[in-house]
Amino acid sequence: MTKINKISLTLIASMLLASTAMAKCDFGIKIGEKILEDFKGYSGTANKIDKQDNIPEEENIYAENNGIQFLYFDGNEICGLQDTEIEFTFLYDELASIRIIAMNDEKNIPTKKLTLMKYAKANYGKFDTGFDPQTFNNFYHWRKNNSLVIYSRIINRDNIWDEDIYITNEKYEEFLNLALSGEIEIKNNEQ
Repeated sequence: MTKINKISLTLIASMLLASTAMAKCDFGIKIGEKILEDFKGYSGTANKIDKQDNIPEEENIYAENNGIQFLYFDGNEICGLQDTEIEFTFLYDELASIRIIAMNDEKNIPTKKLTLMKYAKANYGKFDTGFDPQTFNNFYHWRKNNSLVIYSRIINRDNIWDEDIYITNEKYEEFLNLALSGEIEIKNNEQ
């Protein structure tokens, strides 16, 4: 094989690897579907959480009483997205939303890699990040076929990037917002 053929083959292989890394995640469940027992135990890493560190105690109690539960998975296991966590939000065992969260600390390494931004652009559509994508401090959303996807990248007061992709649909969007804000109490239709 000539040197040019080897270089070409290497370039093609690396492009294929890069494109598969940005392939759309298969979460194993779709918005609106009932939680499956085998989904709860996926790779032995799913956990039903009683408390989230970033939600005050009163809201956790309210959320638990209203049939809201959260399951978390390592994003690398499900999607191959390193330094991410995937949050599944269930309303009475129906999947209401999915969030892919960049696990940043004071170094902001996941966000500096632009992994979630590239994933959002590759899977949901291009958007303007300005001259330097590293300084993008905003959000973008897509509405298609009754679904809502929001990519958000906002710097917080501690200079840590809060970056995530939020996926839901029209049916659950309003219910989740109202339930988590405490404006309504969700009733279980099965009771």
